[in-house]
Amino acid sequence: MTDILVSQTATIPTRQRSTWYFPLTSGYDPVPASMISKRYTLLDAEAKVKDPSLYLLESTINRRSNHSLAGLPVVAQWDIVADDALNQLVQSQLQKAQVATQALRRIPLETRIQILQDFGTKLRAQYAKWRTLTVQESYAYNAFLASLDAVLETFQSNYFDLISNVLQPISKLGCNARLEHVPQGVIGVISPQNSSFPMLTQILHGAFLSGNALLIKPPHRLAIVALALVDEFNQVLKDWEMPNHLVSTVVHPNHQSILDSWLGLKGGSRIDNLVFIGNSKRRSEIIQSCQQAGIYNPIIELEGVDSAYVHHDLTPEQLSRTACLLAYAKNAASGQFCISLKRLYVHPDVYEPLMTALRTEFQRYRPGSLREDDPYVLGPSSLPHKLPSIVDAFEAAGATTTVGGRRLNYQGQPDPDGIYIEPTLFEGVDPTSELLKEEIFANVLPVVKTNGNLADTIEHMNQCPFGLRGTVFAQDKEVIEEMRHRLNVGTVVINGNPLDFSIQIAGGRGASTLDQHARIWAIDLSLRQVVTGDRGIRDLADILQIPEVLPLLEHKVIAADLL
Repeated sequence: MTDILVSQTATIPTRQRSTWYFPLTSGYDPVPASMISKRYTLLDAEAKVKDPSLYLLESTINRRSNHSLAGLPVVAQWDIVADDALNQLVQSQLQKAQVATQALRRIPLETRIQILQDFGTKLRAQYAKWRTLTVQESYAYNAFLASLDAVLETFQSNYFDLISNVLQPISKLGCNARLEHVPQGVIGVISPQNSSFPMLTQILHGAFLSGNALLIKPPHRLAIVALALVDEFNQVLKDWEMPNHLVSTVVHPNHQSILDSWLGLKGGSRIDNLVFIGNSKRRSEIIQSCQQAGIYNPIIELEGVDSAYVHHDLTPEQLSRTACLLAYAKNAASGQFCISLKRLYVHPDVYEPLMTALRTEFQRYRPGSLREDDPYVLGPSSLPHKLPSIVDAFEAAGATTTVGGRRLNYQGQPDPDGIYIEPTLFEGVDPTSELLKEEIFANVLPVVKTNGNLADTIEHMNQCPFGLRGTVFAQDKEVIEEMRHRLNVGTVVINGNPLDFSIQIAGGRGASTLDQHARIWAIDLSLRQVVTGDRGIRDLADILQIPEVLPLLEHKVIAADLL
């Protein structure tokens, strides 16, 4: 184990020898041992990138409960729920969470903000811990660096001022009516396998701020950051004597089994809403299951095929800076973020100078130690075996591979079995190519040399069905305004980092979401309802029982779920 890992003994969960152990919890209480089938074992990420055979060994260990761990670089273990206990556990967690969220609603917003500020302070103080845990998800320094500031931003006073104004009642409807946000209740969260630190931190933050309880299912093979965050958050809640069972965890290899239990499809109660962050292949399945259970507005965030455009009016210095940002947005985390840059459009007048700089920037990224303080170190790829077919597809479509295109080993040498993808540029890509509509979850970037017509460029950028975000590099205000209004995306970045993990980190349009255009979790996890006569009006019978509200019937002011 490294010095940085050993140095965190006082701030990490229960340890056995030099190994983290994360028990599953229902609030502050560990899940009974009788409901656990086994412990999942995670080997050290740095050891695995140096010796890829350890990935296969890790899989073997977790298939065989009696496999010896002697002499192996074990870094963490966590519990897996037994099949026959899954629904019983979920129903128990759900019922306790329903009670807890009712108690949470009585906690003043000002107190919840104080608690979150305390949590944010602890996150900042434990920088080394969270970086170390992020490395164990096989992410290098640049990936952690991309998200840390954005996570901490949501714990600043100006952010809380912004959200407080939204969560407080808005008296703008006339008469005695107002619009207010209310908690949804118990939210089930299927958290992503990538970028769990920024995503789950902000979901925890938003749920507590808006008065909801959470049931969290991390990926069973990579739950280390998620379980550590829940452990830390629960400790803060316990210190503040908050209601128990606000945040619980369950780890099981079958997503659908957990979803069916959450939705009450196996008998019992159901959650009030679902947050699902993943790829689009499960979109229809998730929506169908939710609708079967009576949930019609799940919060779904799927893949992105984010684009960037570079206009002709940038100075040489600005082009150089743009190339740095583009290379970072593509190669941080080896391109394995949903908001990684996936396609680039360049005006012909600046194509050569920009691409000359971009080729140089791409060649600065390299394999290396995940623990290095070097933003140019790559992490391993989840699909290096697909690289040859990706290269063949672009070249068959007329593109040219001008940088990269090879698999690399830990030493940065070409290796047909390497687990790294060399930073790759495809140039001469046809703007109408179907390849530009696919999310390639790797550090390969197709580049389109536009015809110089802005309307055509916007049309080509909008052909992709996925619309998380788009980035514009330009000085001309009219060009910026045209693209800002016409790009079919949830977020437009103007002359900034395309991989900006700001508080509105995604949102989206088209196939990326269910048409949620911002990702401010405290708002997403609230219901917006009209309140009249200082009471929530649910139906006509309620209205008729409140004499002072009777005149409002003439104005047809009724309760409405506007989400």
